[in-house]
Amino acid sequence: MKYSVLSLILIVFVLVACNPTGQVIRDICSDAPESEKEDCIINKAKEQQDTLVCSQLEDSMTVSYCRYSVAESTGDMEICPKIQEEFWQQVCYKNLAIQNNHISTCYALTSIKDRDECLNKVSIATEDYRSCKEIEDFITREKCVSTIAVGLEDTDICDTMELLPNRDICYKKIAVKVDDQGICDEIAGDLLKGSCDSEFE
Repeated sequence: MKYSVLSLILIVFVLVACNPTGQVIRDICSDAPESEKEDCIINKAKEQQDTLVCSQLEDSMTVSYCRYSVAESTGDMEICPKIQEEFWQQVCYKNLAIQNNHISTCYALTSIKDRDECLNKVSIATEDYRSCKEIEDFITREKCVSTIAVGLEDTDICDTMELLPNRDICYKKIAVKVDDQGICDEIAGDLLKGSCDSEFE
């Protein structure tokens, strides 16, 4: 019986020693001035990469910001759906999608403007012009495709642009970039073709 009690005590001791977070959460920032306590807890949560530390905060919006801060500092997108306040949850989805070049996370954004911005940045970063096509704003969508086409020096990507003048501008940019006047011949508009040819005179 003595061995059983001793074993139980040892198990408890090991659990506490191996998982000091509970003690840290209780004692953390207790000596900080009241006006600095929130910032102290948030900084400690980021340092320890532990959203449980945020539970010391009382205000729901501040707790959500704290959890977002941990997600941002660790790059852990799995934290985002665990954030209670929608504002910080959406900020988390957007910034971490961009940070991690994770296109599918952009679709979790409810704001069309934020979703378009997310899709635009991730598409360009990953050089995936097909993802640009998911952008709702026409101007942003066309610029996204053009940026990737010029970056890859690929006129075939220019061909996927919806507006003919935009395609022509895309051809011209690539022609100048790669110093190939022959690409100017792909331009449909006479005025822009002439402008392209003049770059090589």
